[in-house]
Amino acid sequence: MRKKFRLSSQPQSSTSLPPPVTLPPPTSSSPTSSSLYISLASSISLPPTHLGPFGYVSNVGQYPIEQVTTLGYLKSPLRRPHSIVERWNPYEISLFEGALALYGKAFHMIHKAIETKSTKEIVEFYYVWKKTSHGRRWKSSYVGEIDESDSDDEVDRVAVDKSDNNDGEGKRNIDGTIGGIAGGAMGGRGKG
Repeated sequence: MRKKFRLSSQPQSSTSLPPPVTLPPPTSSSPTSSSLYISLASSISLPPTHLGPFGYVSNVGQYPIEQVTTLGYLKSPLRRPHSIVERWNPYEISLFEGALALYGKAFHMIHKAIETKSTKEIVEFYYVWKKTSHGRRWKSSYVGEIDESDSDDEVDRVAVDKSDNNDGEGKRNIDGTIGGIAGGAMGGRGKG
């Protein structure tokens, strides 16, 4: 039998809507009936998707690739653990730079200045920091001061030291070292 529908000028009440479609739960716990139930339920609620090999979508003409963004990387709970630089606050970085200016690469001395970080963390941070633009700019400012302080009289003094030093002690550097060893360790500070 066919139902007849009448068009009327009166709005229909909300009670005249058909009851929602419900699916009976699977009767057995076999994987076949469960998978059939899931596929039937998903076919009702989701449009069918036909994927080729490796997820290729033929009507769009591309593979499903998610574009990685920086914001998505930062917000994702699955991202890598915090990088070395993220573990340092600006105060610790400024302490590190000041201690590096004072002590050079004596990391155990830098550790005494930055008590919140271990020597291992300081060494790790140094090798990451020196590759950053800030580290290069910081280093070039100190290398520039050293290069500007070099003058012709120091170069002449090195040449004189090399020519005068024929007594078998070895060549002396400007700072009184002999071949990289302090002059005091060899039994004297040098001539003159």
